[in-house]
Amino acid sequence: MNSTSTQPLAVVSALMALVLIGACSKDKSIDQPAKLTPLSASLRVQRVWSASVDDKKAVALRLGLGLSVAGNRVYAAGHRGDVVAIDVSSGRILWRARTRAPLAGGTAASDALVLVGSSDGQLFALNPADGAIRWKVRLNGEVLAPAAISERLIAVRTVDGKLHALSPADGHELWFQEQQVPRLSLRGTARPVIAGELVLCGFDNGKVLAANMSDGSVQWEATITPAARTHGAGAPRRHRFRRPGLGPGRVHGRLPGTRGHAGARDRADLVVARGLELPRAYPR
Repeated sequence: MNSTSTQPLAVVSALMALVLIGACSKDKSIDQPAKLTPLSASLRVQRVWSASVDDKKAVALRLGLGLSVAGNRVYAAGHRGDVVAIDVSSGRILWRARTRAPLAGGTAASDALVLVGSSDGQLFALNPADGAIRWKVRLNGEVLAPAAISERLIAVRTVDGKLHALSPADGHELWFQEQQVPRLSLRGTARPVIAGELVLCGFDNGKVLAANMSDGSVQWEATITPAARTHGAGAPRRHRFRRPGLGPGRVHGRLPGTRGHAGARDRADLVVARGLELPRAYPR
């Protein structure tokens, strides 16, 4: 082999060795973890009872499922479709209902109804006495938060930016409100709140809206956190909205170039999330 052909290889090998030696010789300061503070129990807690829902092999991070209490019963649900009623005093399971749906939002309960929603867009209303399904409706949007219940209506939020008002009697839609969902938002929704004659709800575009319970007309809306502006190439050029108050209590919007909810991520109970800022609305 020619000795001249091996010279570049030798030079490269020597340089690599020097780099490795230099990297190993550098002293790096490592932050030591803070010492844990000893905790002393100030309140002694005793387990009275425990109960479980059949949720084996369910997908993790179904954060919208929680407990609800009405009267002397606790209601719980699992992602695989089971809903149970539990006696508060003894922990005894009073009944178990099988919806056979991927439950993801709920439970919500009153003396008249137990509600639970699914990730395939269904809402189930159960009889609190025996768990029989009174009615179910399809909302065409994931239900990831409990509904709000009153004697006059049921308020349900779906991930497609809609707030639905349904009849407690049979689940038919009374009215709905809609806000634009940013291109990138966190997966999950806030639970609506019924306060007097208003239905309050937070949306992914950073707004909180108050709708009249009777007809869904917008009473007021406020921007809690403005969405991030986008400039330059790729920024949306125009947004069209119907002015709040026109029509039967509906607000419609479309962001050019988008088709729906994208870039979703799991998260806990957030009211609003940052996304694309919606310019001031103007009539069509």
